[in-house]
Amino acid sequence: MTENKDIVKEWQWQDRQVASLRKKIDTLEVNPEAVDYPYMVRKFPFYNEDNRCQGVVIYCRALEDFSYTQLMGGNNTGSFLLTKPDDFFSEKECEIIYLSLQGQTPKSIASRLGCSVRDVE
Repeated sequence: MTENKDIVKEWQWQDRQVASLRKKIDTLEVNPEAVDYPYMVRKFPFYNEDNRCQGVVIYCRALEDFSYTQLMGGNNTGSFLLTKPDDFFSEKECEIIYLSLQGQTPKSIASRLGCSVRDVE
């Protein structure tokens, strides 16, 4: 699917996580050469009769109403993890971190999420 070694390493890491943690992972995949054609990927473990993980099943679906350039305004290859990796941060904290990394101010984040600026900070 790609010759980009960095994204291949990311996909391999994701596969190992799915197999070892026995949990599904949902990602949004984007590529700079095809930013207007992102796709959703769901990876989940595949078990044998003895309930041992034998591999990872991957399901991909193209997104039809999404433009990566509109969302990010950038030119990065990426694999956006849509499943929380652990319970260290709450769902709201993850949203705040994501929006902060996109360069939004605490005030705009607070307005968007319906919380106080102090909560965001």
